[in-house]
Amino acid sequence: KDPEVLLAAWEKAVADHVDARLLMVTGTEGAFIERLKKSATARGIAHSIIWSPIVTNQELPTYFSAADIGVWPGDESAVLREAVACGLPVILPNERSGGHSINHQNVSGGNGILFDRGDVNSLATSICDLIEDPELRNRMSARARVLAEEQFDWRVISDRFVELYGGVCAKNGQQIVDL
Repeated sequence: KDPEVLLAAWEKAVADHVDARLLMVTGTEGAFIERLKKSATARGIAHSIIWSPIVTNQELPTYFSAADIGVWPGDESAVLREAVACGLPVILPNERSGGHSINHQNVSGGNGILFDRGDVNSLATSICDLIEDPELRNRMSARARVLAEEQFDWRVISDRFVELYGGVCAKNGQQIVDL
């Protein structure tokens, strides 16, 4: 999920923000993490990174609630919407699929920033923008909660599903019975 891009961007960001810390929550351990740690050491940024042990899904909200910014430099993670629900401002790649931004919905409420995937400078700038502007982070945090309630709540999702299913049934001359 492009952790090397994050490390390269962090190298640029921490040069201007020496007190900032990056908490790496990767969900894995072993050779992969050791390779990332060596890369961080080679970049001279190991002192600014806290390496988390594997975190269970039940523990993630605690991490999200304690964080100031969430960064997903590569593929979307299943826990992204949970982070948004915790009020975490997010930085996501502006990937395109069929002409549409895949992550647009995840930041449509003004709760995050999109950057060009793989563009270290764009990601570093996004990180610095949020580090430097706590008021912006606070606004994005508040918007994240609203977005989660309006878009990602299971009641909203189930209502949309019923509406969609009802439309399909209606096209086939059937109807949904309310219980």
